[in-house]
Amino acid sequence: MSLVSKLHLKYKSNSKNYNAILARYGLYFFGLLDSLLLPKLLESGIYSEYEYYKNAVFLFPNIMLGAYSGYMYVKYSKGYDFYDSLFKIGLIFSLVFGLITCIILGNFFLMVPLLIINFYVIVEQGLKVRKKYIQAFLFKPLLSIIILSIGLFSYYHSKININSSSLILTVFSLAFLIWLPFIYSIIPKNVFKSITKFQFRKYYYLVSKIFTGTLASLVFALVIFLERFLIDKYYPDFLAEYSFVFNLAQIIVIIMSVFSYISSVEYGEKINTMSRKSVLKDFKNSLFMFLSIYTLFIGLTFIVSSFYQEFTNLVWMTALLAISKGFFFFVGIYSPIAVYKNFNTRMLKTISFILCLNIVFAMLLIYFDYDILYLLILNALFILSYSFYILDIVLRRIEYKGTAIETNLF
Repeated sequence: MSLVSKLHLKYKSNSKNYNAILARYGLYFFGLLDSLLLPKLLESGIYSEYEYYKNAVFLFPNIMLGAYSGYMYVKYSKGYDFYDSLFKIGLIFSLVFGLITCIILGNFFLMVPLLIINFYVIVEQGLKVRKKYIQAFLFKPLLSIIILSIGLFSYYHSKININSSSLILTVFSLAFLIWLPFIYSIIPKNVFKSITKFQFRKYYYLVSKIFTGTLASLVFALVIFLERFLIDKYYPDFLAEYSFVFNLAQIIVIIMSVFSYISSVEYGEKINTMSRKSVLKDFKNSLFMFLSIYTLFIGLTFIVSSFYQEFTNLVWMTALLAISKGFFFFVGIYSPIAVYKNFNTRMLKTISFILCLNIVFAMLLIYFDYDILYLLILNALFILSYSFYILDIVLRRIEYKGTAIETNLF
């Protein structure tokens, strides 16, 4: 059989996953354009503030206490589908805490983006388990398309006089209105007409089953946000460059996260039948893929750096952020196995310890007036150490009982 025939058979046997991967890469091409063009289209101050607010908004789903992750865990580990409860109670939580957040910040422009991001995260889970990956992928590329459209109009036609709060409100609102018709069927009927105490109990069940795992994810998000926060406060001259580099590094994150997106479903369906041998084989194949993509990415970054002369640290900063955050999301392909096998509490303890160490050492670097390079190296090392810890759980500590069932992710 020829190589072409073999590839064709492999594609036919797993066409839904391959189509999802190709679709995500096609859609997230707009994210690449966003990363490359936005610093040129928006004023430096507006660009930095917009990226700061956007990353802060992306943290807001944590106020749902991890119920969306609990939904996936309960669905595959316990066999219960509590999507209606997740949707209804999750939105109530979002509304209440959204109001509190806006009052504390004194910024009600953020209310709509906060609600929209939580709505997206809730609906995303329902789409994933139904393997409607393309609809789930669509929202974030729409954010990129809209902010690029606004930036292009402002740059080439008429300078738009808008602050960062109004900008993020506009971008999220338009993206949501365009995305809504594609996912309307997944919204429960009579959304708020049949809320019962039993649904609150189901929601609590979702939270309780994944609570430590949720805290681990939150603490890791704080590790990532800490880096941006410290640069904003103590290295403000580097904030625009860091925001640009962070978005460039997201390209690696996107490439890797498409596989983790699918693996959370694939491994969930086969969690009691897979073997250590099959996981290890999959890991070796994907590790080669990650290293190849990273090498190619850094080479391309070096090439395009000549177009961004204002960012003198572009290459080394991108290399650091891409290896640490990219490798973590590469490991994210396998971390659902650790979650389904109840290693959440141990992961929470480890990442909490890492966060504390990170804060202490970062403040020492700032106190002794070290260059930003050392701060980024420090954070990269801590993220890599946590990634290797998760790999150790998946490849060595978990007891597998199944036979060698192929996952067909790669």
